[in-house]
Amino acid sequence: MTVVEPTEFSQIVDIIDAGSVVALPTDTIYGLVCKYDYESAIVQIYEMKKRPITKALQILVANWEQAKEIGIFDDHLVRYLEDQYATGHVTVIVKKQELLDKIKYWQQWDSVAIRVTKYPLVQKIIAAVGPLAATSCNISGQKPINDSSKINLPFLEYVVSGKISKPEESTIYDSVTKKIIRS
Repeated sequence: MTVVEPTEFSQIVDIIDAGSVVALPTDTIYGLVCKYDYESAIVQIYEMKKRPITKALQILVANWEQAKEIGIFDDHLVRYLEDQYATGHVTVIVKKQELLDKIKYWQQWDSVAIRVTKYPLVQKIIAAVGPLAATSCNISGQKPINDSSKINLPFLEYVVSGKISKPEESTIYDSVTKKIIRS
């Protein structure tokens, strides 16, 4: 496993842009990310985590405008989310935009989980490579990880070093059913 420092930004971008999966700190916990339209990397995430294929990944975006390109949002929903939750700490499930149907992996889902990140490194990465498919950096069903030194996933090649001081999973709000799935 190769450990990359957060200051090695261009190397992180090159790794993700080349189709690799990277573990990195996010607003909430350590995540596994790849470009949202690199299906081979998405498959790798499922293999690393031993994640059931019936559980969809989420997409990290840098802002609400980018979120609206991927999911169907109205301004009322955006205002509600901004009023109720800290940016970067809520994942919202919405109907997906047709753009996602061009990517085989996303065709199987009617909706998509999207989180607008506030984490500066992740925002910069998204600005460079586009939205990221993401999930927690742990074996499926196990406790999320908050320290890069504790990551031990099979086949994971790249880890951005760091530690999250107050780890907590994001709240998941389903805008279709108008229910909180996880708080």
